Amino acid sequence: CVCVCVCVCVVFVCVRCGILGRTSGETGCGEPLKGDLVTVSFDGMVVENGLKFASKRKDISFVYGTNRPNEANGISKGLLQALGTMTQGGIREVTVPSSLAFEDREVQTREGVVIPPGSTLKYVLELKKVSVAPS
Repeated sequence: CVCVCVCVCVVFVCVRCGILGRTSGETGCGEPLKGDLVTVSFDGMVVENGLKFASKRKDISFVYGTNRPNEANGISKGLLQALGTMTQGGIREVTVPSSLAFEDREVQTREGVVIPPGSTLKYVLELKKVSVAPS
């Protein structure tokens, strides 16, 4: 899915994959490309039961575009898709359907929180930094 926007606040829906979101604070530059090192922070919550599974207390850095979600940090396929359409400095609220979250698998985070199978996930994601990954 491709969603390009340069504005202060946008509400969007990707009809094809079902991701819903609201964007603010994006600068219009610094979109992550495959192989870039990204630094993000996010809050994560299970929509069905309100269970919080991730908190913005610490930044997470990883190489973008590996197409492998980092389940231990609560990073789902849908979150990676949303991240790919963001720009550096942006904050986005994203609702990810279970088909792009962890599907029918139960996932346990590093903090020991269990995300039930079939969960819809809601994130507040901040893309703090995009840089060239060290080689």
